[in-house]
Amino acid sequence: MTKLLQMIKITILRSFRDISTNIILIAMPLALIFILGMTFSNVSSQGINLADMTIHVSAEDDSTFAKGLVEVLKETISEDSVIKYSTYEESKELLENNKITCFIEVDDENFTVKIYKNQIINFDASMIEGVVRTYTKRANVFYLITLVDPLYVTAIEEENVDITKQVGLDKSITLTHKDYYGISMIILFVMYGTMTPVYEILSDRQRGLLNRVDIANVKASTVLVSKMVGYTIVSAIRVFAVVLISTLLTNIYWGVNPWIAMLYILAFLTTLTAVGIAIGYSIKEVTAANTIMNIFIVFSAFMGGTYIQIDNIPVIKDIGKFVSINWWANKGLMTSIFRNDNTILIQGLIMCGVVTLVLAIFAINAIRKGERKFDR
Repeated sequence: MTKLLQMIKITILRSFRDISTNIILIAMPLALIFILGMTFSNVSSQGINLADMTIHVSAEDDSTFAKGLVEVLKETISEDSVIKYSTYEESKELLENNKITCFIEVDDENFTVKIYKNQIINFDASMIEGVVRTYTKRANVFYLITLVDPLYVTAIEEENVDITKQVGLDKSITLTHKDYYGISMIILFVMYGTMTPVYEILSDRQRGLLNRVDIANVKASTVLVSKMVGYTIVSAIRVFAVVLISTLLTNIYWGVNPWIAMLYILAFLTTLTAVGIAIGYSIKEVTAANTIMNIFIVFSAFMGGTYIQIDNIPVIKDIGKFVSINWWANKGLMTSIFRNDNTILIQGLIMCGVVTLVLAIFAINAIRKGERKFDR
C-alpha cells in the first residue's frame, strides 16, 4: 500500500510540474466558453427560450388529465404558448411546416399520451417532453393513491394542495448558448486532458523509466492503479477548477442537483484516463499516439455535438451515439440538467464502467507484455 501511495504521489506531482500544460487546459476552455457563449448569444440573444414555443394539445373537452397538463404547460412557458384541443390534421400540418414546437395528443380512453415532434426543432420539443413525462408520472402516482385510499385524495383537495404546481421547468431555467458551450467545452477539454498520461508514459519509455519499474518488481495491477488514480486526480482538479471559475463568472447552470452532473463528468474523466493509459502502453511512437489521439478527440467532439447542436442535424444526431463518447457526455448532461431525465446519464455511467474495465484489462496485459520483453 505504501508503494502504491508513493507512486500515486509521484504521478500527481510530475503532472503538476508541467505548468504550461496545466494553464492551457484550464485557460482554454474558459476562453472558449466565454467567446462561443457570447458570440452565439448575440446571434440569438435569449438562447433557447421557452416563451417562444408553441404547443398544441388535443384531447376530449372533459379530460381532467389534459386540463391539468395545459395548466402546467401554461405556467411553465406562457399563457399564449399553449393551444388546447386543436385537431390532429391542423396540428400535423403546422408541425410539418415548423410552425409549432410540438403536438400532444391525450387519449383518456386508452390512457396514452403521444408527443409528435419533427427533426428540425427536436431539441426544443424534447424539453417539453420532459415536462410532460414528469407531469404524467405525478398524475399516475395520484391515480394510484385514489385506488388505495380515496379519502386521502379528499383530504388533499380540502387542504387545497396544488400537486402540479412544481411539475414543469422553472421559467428562468432555459438552455442558453452559454450553458450549452459551457458544458460541451468542459467535456472537450476533459478529452484533451487524456493526452497527459499518453505523453508521460511514452516519455518514460523513451527514457528507460518503465524498465526501472520492472526491476523494482512492481505488479502490473499496482502500476495501473497508481496511474489511474494519479491521472484521474490531476484531471479532476483541472476540470473542476474550470467548472468553478466558469460558473462564478458566467453563471452556467448545472441543475437542481449539481453533484449528479459532477459525478457524471468524473465517470467520463476516469474512462478517458483509462483510454490514455491504454494507448500510452500499447503504442511506442509519440507521433503515432499523437495522431490517433487528435483524430479520436476531434471526430468524437464533432459527432457528439461539441461545436454545433446536433439535434438540428438529423444525420449526425442518429449516428452520434454509436461513434462518439462526447455524445453520451453532452447528451446525458443536457437531458439530466434541463429535462430532468436521467435515462441517458444512467446508460452512460454503465458504459463508462464497462469501457473502463475493458481498457484496464487491456492496459494490464500491455504492462505485463513489456515486463516479459524486458526479462528476455
